Amino acid sequence: MKKHHWLSYWSLSLSILPIIAFFAALYGYIRIDFTVLVTVLFVILAVSIVFGIIGIQRNSRTKLIITAALGTLIAIMSTFFIVFALLMSQMA
Repeated sequence: MKKHHWLSYWSLSLSILPIIAFFAALYGYIRIDFTVLVTVLFVILAVSIVFGIIGIQRNSRTKLIITAALGTLIAIMSTFFIVFALLMSQMA
């Protein structure tokens, strides 16, 4: 049986990266077209959610299951936060 422990850690790290990139783009530290940036962020968050779900299903160690679940939860909440911020910016 293959080891899938790296999926849990990648899920956690990929779920934190888009929030940092989103705030960096808002404050002007990243100079890229905002549409492209948001598309890339949502792709990264989708990959993080997929890695987390696979990590939850494939791991038998409790620590890795908690890490994968935490990564998946952070990715879902990051997605909701970015969508909420984009929707509220359109109302102004």
